[in-house]
Amino acid sequence: MARTASAPAPSACDGPTARGRRAESLAATWLAARGYVITARNVRVDRDELDLIAWEGATLVVVEVRSARPGAMVDPRETLRGGKRQRLHDATLRYAQRVGARDVRVDFVAVRGDEVEHFENALELRVI
Repeated sequence: MARTASAPAPSACDGPTARGRRAESLAATWLAARGYVITARNVRVDRDELDLIAWEGATLVVVEVRSARPGAMVDPRETLRGGKRQRLHDATLRYAQRVGARDVRVDFVAVRGDEVEHFENALELRVI
């Protein structure tokens, strides 16, 4: 299910790193306003990084945040492919095991310009 909300406009001189940090902050603020409890940002799991760690009730929610500059032709959701998707899957399972979470999901937040779009259960988790 996708949800959309407006956010403050980005600066015209935002580079990829600043844009990414801004997108993560917008996503965290947006989710917190909807009842999610944000417990961590940029969590390292071995060589991988999880953007946001949140809880919705008893559910551990790992949030992948993607952004694109305003006017970009690419949809931020399309930037999560192949290897990155698999690493996110594996890192999420390792983190869930580390914290003892049983109910876990991966959400995706796409930020494009001043729009925040949230997709719940964006990545199917398969326990091997």
